[in-house]
Amino acid sequence: LKDHYSKAQTEPGTVKFTYQNYDMGLFSGKADWTATIQLDPCQPSQVLVLKGTDKISRSWNGYAIDSDFEFKDGLEPLQQVFKKPLHAESKLNFLGNMSSSITTPVVSENKDGAKVDIEPIKIQFKGKNQQDKMNLTELEMHLPKMTVVEGTNNFSLQGLKLDVDQNMGSYKIEEGKSKLEVDLVKFGSADVNGELKDLNFNSETKLHDKTVSFLSSFNFGSLSTGSGAPIEKFKMNFEVNDVNREKLQTIFDYFEKSSKTCVADSNLKEQAVPQLLALLNDGLSIKSMDNQLKIGKGEAKFDLAGNLKKSSFTDFQSLMQTLPLMLEYKANFNFDKDVVKGLMALAPADRQPKLSDADLDTFLNELVSGGKLNRKGDDFSVNLSYKDGKQEFLK
Repeated sequence: LKDHYSKAQTEPGTVKFTYQNYDMGLFSGKADWTATIQLDPCQPSQVLVLKGTDKISRSWNGYAIDSDFEFKDGLEPLQQVFKKPLHAESKLNFLGNMSSSITTPVVSENKDGAKVDIEPIKIQFKGKNQQDKMNLTELEMHLPKMTVVEGTNNFSLQGLKLDVDQNMGSYKIEEGKSKLEVDLVKFGSADVNGELKDLNFNSETKLHDKTVSFLSSFNFGSLSTGSGAPIEKFKMNFEVNDVNREKLQTIFDYFEKSSKTCVADSNLKEQAVPQLLALLNDGLSIKSMDNQLKIGKGEAKFDLAGNLKKSSFTDFQSLMQTLPLMLEYKANFNFDKDVVKGLMALAPADRQPKLSDADLDTFLNELVSGGKLNRKGDDFSVNLSYKDGKQEFLK
């Protein structure tokens, strides 16, 4: 603990901790600290400064640390919103691993015609001591409610939960998951009033022997905009597979380096593009399956699978010229006539297409006759195949 508080801790180019007035007795003590976070290595004067005081107590399994801290400089919006000190409770074991909980104060601000109310946010995280550096490995955040009102415009959010189980203090590619949930979002203006219920976003990184996969899913229970029936049971999944792990890590290593030292945009492009081309030359695959939405009585489903073939791009120009020939995919989109009606009804009344059932039938039949749609009663499908730079509509 003494080493921790008696030495300034610095992460080159990003964060610097300095400690003052460290005083630790047999079972209790305190210390003052300053954290300086550099926001942009190309503009060293732009920093965020936090100052705080730790109250420390020792027990058989480590230390309990109560911290009060506040924003002192940089990012004025944060200083305006969080005017009162924030409080954190932490536990540090004798191996240097830490778990912390931060609770923000109630925020109620009126400024420039806008009223902002934020209920206390609770943030919990865990950090591991890895090679004498504290890396954030787990994060949980809960925001009960936030509202913003400005004139006739309003926005509110309820029940936001964020859960991240992945190393966030390193550019090393590691397995992990993240999950974002929001119970309810409401938004309104002079023209539109809507709400979004039960939003979920999940992402996952999976490591294989020589490749890495990225999986994501986005879904919500319902979305209404005040016009027409709500969109319900929306679900969208997406995967990127067979990504060369070693070549992707090379790109991450470069961005880690550039995050700590100022790199001109021209140099960034010059150095990053060859690494990106090397990654794309190795190929990858994409997949988006079991996607759906419902609206009124209608239902739509969508699937896609494809890949980027191994290639030999030499520069950005060759990438643009050759990419269409290296990409191939198959996609299937199935829907019924009620989906088309429902989507058209989402537009404000004065902007909705003026189509009768007969007009809609005529329009859809023209697409069927042109070979772009398949029809069976009131059910339709679009089946696409793309290969060697050519797109084909399949039966």
